[in-house]
Amino acid sequence: RGTLRSPGTGEELSTPTGVIGHWVASAGVTDMTLSRLIGTWEDVRGGGLDLVQPAGQNKPYLDRFSAAGYPCAEFDGSDALISLQVLPGGSLTRVVQVRVDDPTLGGHLLGAGNGDGLRLLPGLPRLVFEQGGVRVNSSAVLPLGKQVTVLVTFDEFSGAAELYLDNVLVGQGTVPALADPTLSVGATKYGGQALRGGIPE
Repeated sequence: RGTLRSPGTGEELSTPTGVIGHWVASAGVTDMTLSRLIGTWEDVRGGGLDLVQPAGQNKPYLDRFSAAGYPCAEFDGSDALISLQVLPGGSLTRVVQVRVDDPTLGGHLLGAGNGDGLRLLPGLPRLVFEQGGVRVNSSAVLPLGKQVTVLVTFDEFSGAAELYLDNVLVGQGTVPALADPTLSVGATKYGGQALRGGIPE
């Protein structure tokens, strides 16, 4: 899998304890064509949550330098990667480094679909975390063309969900348990709300 490095600083990383899945463009991209289309993005933790896309027209491509000089999976508004495994239930934290270029179609970042996932509202670079059909909205707008870190936490006991943008709390609320554990990145599991932008990690 190569050396695991931060897309922001280039420093060598190890996957923290307790992480369920970890995808880094600098280390886990395999099954790649000569045109750098990504067929498999491996879970560098080695837990089996690899993301795959067999259809050539729906594969993102690897840009080796677009994340501040480091590799990034680039999505063109028709791409998605899907895991053959599912997310576990219970408390969960999701972290995504992302650059949004065009919010017209929205942009699905991580999860199954509209009812269970971290995404952007179509036409607006504004984050939404939805679980069990209940939504937590962000009070902040994402800057277009800039790499940011998005983090969402969910506590299974209280139902509390918190949404952060670059370490700043931008949304909070109470949501039910995860209803659809499917894991999809770049678009919903049905191919909707496809991202136009890049995800390095």
